[in-house]
Amino acid sequence: VESNAALVRFCQTLIAFRRGQPTVRRPDFLNGQVVDGQTLPDVSWFGDDGRASDWTSEASHLICLLAAPGAEDDPEGAGRDVMLLLNGTAEPSQFILPRAAKGTPWRLFVDTAADSPKDIYPKLDGPSLPRSPKITLPDRSLRCYVATK
Repeated sequence: VESNAALVRFCQTLIAFRRGQPTVRRPDFLNGQVVDGQTLPDVSWFGDDGRASDWTSEASHLICLLAAPGAEDDPEGAGRDVMLLLNGTAEPSQFILPRAAKGTPWRLFVDTAADSPKDIYPKLDGPSLPRSPKITLPDRSLRCYVATK
């Protein structure tokens, strides 16, 4: 545990996030339908160009947008929108945010390419999403952003 303290911290933070965030622990299967009381579908998939994902493509880039659950699954209103950017290639890749994600204030939660302690932010107080229209992710990395509400 001591020799892997950064990994333990990372995993503990992910576990705490899953336990405390209704968006990532839904009781029902995600189906891409608009959630009760929300404007976004429960899950949306996009390519690195910000357009709806082309599932016939062999691209190794993906953006996943998870909408906060409706009142029925989140009566306390703790849920937040979550956005995952995944680069599965051996090269850095640029991502353009989908229109559905623009206008939302996002904070970095996880960056698998960053060194500890800037790889995960337990208090959801990571840096804001860059204002640039394009976000570059290093090779074989993931970033997770959480809406500030």
